[in-house]
Amino acid sequence: MSELTKKPPEIDINWEEKRTHKRIKWVVEVNIKSSHTFFTGLTNDISEGGLFVNTYDLQELGSILDVDIILPGMEESVRLRTEVVWVKPPREMGGSDLQVGMGLKLIDPSPELSRAIKKYIRRHEPMFYDL
Repeated sequence: MSELTKKPPEIDINWEEKRTHKRIKWVVEVNIKSSHTFFTGLTNDISEGGLFVNTYDLQELGSILDVDIILPGMEESVRLRTEVVWVKPPREMGGSDLQVGMGLKLIDPSPELSRAIKKYIRRHEPMFYDL
């Protein structure tokens, strides 16, 4: 078989299997800072392990970002240290780009931040998506 006719490898990604925490719908504006840029976005959902941020200012996988956010149950903005663990780029051809953004994993959140997120999640129904 020539190089031009080889079938691409099968890719089996099941995001649900990788999630270890319940997530809930939660939309709030965030300010994000990397080592070389500053931008804003909107959260889409949050869990004890991280959050999804809708933004077109996509960063590379593994990038460390500081996210300034007002967490549920808190009155003042806090800074979360996060890592980009997945990216959803805009579609090249057609379709909706409503969910363009990044999945961010929390890096060593303080006990106070963890409690605030857990408390909020316990009071709300988790989100489920049919894939």
